[in-house]
Amino acid sequence: MTRLPAKHIGTLGILQKICLILTGRFGILLTDQNLRARYLLQESRLFASPRSSDLRMAAGVLAAISTDGPMIFILSVLLFAHLVAGDVPVQADFVVATDGREDNAGIAVRPMSHNQPPNIADFAVAAESPARERPGYEIGYTAHRVNLPGGQFANFSTGRAFVVGGDGSGTRQLAPELTRKPNQWAQFARWSPDGRQAVLLQIWESPENGAWEHQHGDFRFTAEHWLVDVVLLDMERHQLTNLTAVERISFYNGGISFWPNQPARLGLTALIDGQMRPFAMDRDGKNKKALTEGRGFIYGLDASPDGKHICYHKDYRSIYLADADGSNPVRVRDDHPFQFMPMWSPDGAWIAYLSGAHYDCHPHLVRGDGTGLRKAGDRGGYRGVVERLDQPDFHSESSDIPTWSPDGKWLYYTARVGQAVELMRVAPAGPPEQLTRSEPGVLHYLPQVSPDSRWLAFGSTRADGRQLYVARADGSGIYPITKLAAGWGAFHAYWRPKQGP
Repeated sequence: MTRLPAKHIGTLGILQKICLILTGRFGILLTDQNLRARYLLQESRLFASPRSSDLRMAAGVLAAISTDGPMIFILSVLLFAHLVAGDVPVQADFVVATDGREDNAGIAVRPMSHNQPPNIADFAVAAESPARERPGYEIGYTAHRVNLPGGQFANFSTGRAFVVGGDGSGTRQLAPELTRKPNQWAQFARWSPDGRQAVLLQIWESPENGAWEHQHGDFRFTAEHWLVDVVLLDMERHQLTNLTAVERISFYNGGISFWPNQPARLGLTALIDGQMRPFAMDRDGKNKKALTEGRGFIYGLDASPDGKHICYHKDYRSIYLADADGSNPVRVRDDHPFQFMPMWSPDGAWIAYLSGAHYDCHPHLVRGDGTGLRKAGDRGGYRGVVERLDQPDFHSESSDIPTWSPDGKWLYYTARVGQAVELMRVAPAGPPEQLTRSEPGVLHYLPQVSPDSRWLAFGSTRADGRQLYVARADGSGIYPITKLAAGWGAFHAYWRPKQGP
């Protein structure tokens, strides 16, 4: 570790200005808490820039302007090495002496360990696109490690929830207190319809169980080894509410949905006796009521836009429609052996879901009354799952689910075209359209459409690992909104609705 005396702290201001002038490629974050500030410096577009000569010039200038040249030069060299290597973030800690002695203050510079929780600066990026306009929405997402040995537990337990501007600016971690205890992690799940609350999953698993599952290639869901809760984060008040801890019915809760036209009602899926079940509950987590009876692995719960009906899938083999309270269930007539994740169109006219064989299923549409089934698109041999780890583990993939545009005009999905997995869309009455054309081996995944239906957020391996991107709704004008360090991946983007008055 190299320590820079406090008298040279001001030189960092010069460092910042020089780096901004010469390269324009730094994100600077300065916070102050408990008399300790972190000065984080992160190069955001190294892989797209060969301008190392500019960086060498910056290091030389810094050495020349300092009265204690060697110390500044050490800091410059560390930064330069970080930028060239591209995978060794540098952290500088500004420590203010509590006893007032200047010689106890200073800056400690050290390479960061990839085993540490991610710093916000590691996820900062400056967006780049031919399009001048940017969406005026924020996007929530999850980031975690993808290359650690030990399978799912080792990597997923590094998960954190983030939010970023639609232009790629303002990245920040949400509710870090959810991950402060050992073996806890967080996932971003969705936004409330008014955009005032973020829905997060707080997850804990014992490391012993994680090792057992990795060794045996199977899940072992028990209350002794798992705890998964749904937490609401009030974005303005920064208050957390654990909904599933209220009148608890399960140690493993899969997520919630907001009931259309009934602001005080939520949908919930929870593991009961080894099987997922759908429930309705009050907005404060009370009065949880089952929506189905009998045995069956049931999830994919979705309520119709008028709030009067629900749909869900059962045992991955059938799609059901029912009244809002779960009564009068009717099975959709579909002979395919695999049926998965139904979702109502915004106008309530259609239900989209995946149907076919497992790992060979395709977008299908059926009318809101369960009639008129038709295939909407073909995924061209794409297995329909996103591998989230560099070294696959059992069930380390995530289902790549289609999504409606909020205006109801398009269903977006992904499909294999040639040797790449591309973004596609199809209108309920029209043929599919291919939105991207990529190099062989590129994977696009998990598209989501902005609230005004003008923009598309999605994951892709088109450049540096698994990053998130934004494009116009027709797939043009693509630019990145994350630039995660090597060994990290970004998943499950969700657009934040704009807050009402």
